[in-house]
Amino acid sequence: EDCRTVVVDDNSCWKAVQWAQTEGIVQHPDWYAGLSSQSSLEDFQEFIHTQSPDQCPLAPCRESDAIAMRAHSLNPANPVVLGTTFVIFVFFAAQVLFAWRLRCIRRQEGQVKQRERDMCFVAIGQDFLHELAYENFALHVLPSERAWRVQYGEASFSKSRKLNFVLKCALMLTIFACQYYSFLNWGDRLKFYPIYLTYWTLNVQSAYHVASVVMAVQAIKWSTPSCGVVQVTTVLRAIVQPCALLVSIGYWGCSGFGDTSVENVAVHGVNSVVIMIDLMTTRQCFRLVHGVWTLSYVFLYASWTYVHDALGITSSRGTRFIYEWCDWAKFQATCLHVFLLLFVITP
Repeated sequence: EDCRTVVVDDNSCWKAVQWAQTEGIVQHPDWYAGLSSQSSLEDFQEFIHTQSPDQCPLAPCRESDAIAMRAHSLNPANPVVLGTTFVIFVFFAAQVLFAWRLRCIRRQEGQVKQRERDMCFVAIGQDFLHELAYENFALHVLPSERAWRVQYGEASFSKSRKLNFVLKCALMLTIFACQYYSFLNWGDRLKFYPIYLTYWTLNVQSAYHVASVVMAVQAIKWSTPSCGVVQVTTVLRAIVQPCALLVSIGYWGCSGFGDTSVENVAVHGVNSVVIMIDLMTTRQCFRLVHGVWTLSYVFLYASWTYVHDALGITSSRGTRFIYEWCDWAKFQATCLHVFLLLFVITP
């Protein structure tokens, strides 16, 4: 990576650039030859990169550099592209194998008709259509599923409800630590915190883990859950499980691995590890149609990027757009990006 425009997550470089642009140039204008208070963030980053490369190891990306970097990021030989493609391929292959194995089990149990036995992929398609049945949109536990105390009170590897409670608490505390680290980058510019998808999703994930702990406690003590808790937990889980991974893959895939500070890894890496551990150790049922909550969440954020731009609110980089993919000044390109995000990447 030859260049990288500083963002709020670049801890030491961001702080140096922001101080120079807001305070240093006012207090000591003689320190910044060729710059003024009207100079851009990139100008200050380039100056600091030249004078103190230990603070800003990379120069900012100008327009020509950005075009070259985007071309490189889409290059099939790019390790990030290769790695992401491999993960997606393995994921879908695993889904097909799982569905095939499920059909085999049902066939052995005499639950599949002869015609379906000879047409495995037709049967898989029928299973997919069954997932879209109206009753599956319900947020409560269905009669055909495991009992709620099993789903929320037991782990996949143990029926001990106390052990499940300890695990849920550990995951919750880990996310709380990530939440704490997420504030360290901002300082007096905390007002920009709520505009980014990273921190939207981190807050939703914190709420989900709190709800999981509440459900684990109820599974130990009560025979019926409190009104609405199962429904809230279901919606939060449907949002955070895919979106935490989406944030991490999107960040590292687009930005590279230039910033591996503790704060950055906590909010773009550890959060995904935690949700993967939760996914692998839970016994909760996940219905495909609950993905509508994921799509609604992504659509809500895309709508927020439009409102942010329309109101003229600036980002931490001084731009009206939050991310380059949602620069509504380039309306057609951004609509295409949102369409791909909603109907290709997220699903």
